[in-house]
Amino acid sequence: MMDGQFYEFYCELERAARQLPSRAATLCELLAQRMQDVGYRGLRPDPNQMQSDLRLFERAVKQANEERTE
Repeated sequence: MMDGQFYEFYCELERAARQLPSRAATLCELLAQRMQDVGYRGLRPDPNQMQSDLRLFERAVKQANEERTE
């Protein structure tokens, strides 16, 4: 994971999630909230939470790709 680069991690993940179909809006909202928490509230995410958020993003990408091929 990005060692100590929590805000950058969530910024990039949220930016990439915005490229997904509109069904990923909930994911974008979650990631935007995490960005706020990390960047402005000074919270440090648990590594397990970051891994979980990354898995959510990966699932959303996989679903978007599957929908495109149908």
